[in-house]
Amino acid sequence: MTICGKMLKQIVLGNDDASTIVIAITSLNLSGCVALRKLYVTNIKTLAGTLDLSTLTHLQEVYASGTALAQIKLPQGGGLKHVTF
Repeated sequence: MTICGKMLKQIVLGNDDASTIVIAITSLNLSGCVALRKLYVTNIKTLAGTLDLSTLTHLQEVYASGTALAQIKLPQGGGLKHVTF
């Protein structure tokens, strides 16, 4: 799945209740989401591989527990406040 959006500030694809997830993506590419502050992909069990967030310099929160991701590449700098993996 590829998501593009220069003005997006929050992306929520999963939730806390793993039994109600209806999305089954195997990869996620965030293209041009320069304003993104929160990414929530919790409990998407089919999401695997590497998630590259290194270009998202405004990112503050990442929630990715309950996925099959092997690696998350985070942006350099001090803007991150919360990461759950």
